[in-house]
Amino acid sequence: MKTNIRPKPNLVDYKSFEKKVVFRKINPIEIHEMKIFYLNLIMILIIILGGMFLYHRYENKEKDKEEREKKIKSLYEQMKKY
Repeated sequence: MKTNIRPKPNLVDYKSFEKKVVFRKINPIEIHEMKIFYLNLIMILIIILGGMFLYHRYENKEKDKEEREKKIKSLYEQMKKY
């Protein structure tokens, strides 16, 4: 007589073998504050670039005016020839 001793099968909870995904809880207030910070940073950069552009135009105003007058005078002289 052969006696084969085998352990009884047990029911297994397969969820214990799955990899658990750990999410860090994100506070929505922190995200909102960061968005506002980046928006303010972008707006400040736009204002600074606009100010630089206007200053550049102000500095070259007389020079551009003289160039336009020269072009108009040369065009007038060329039209006199015809």
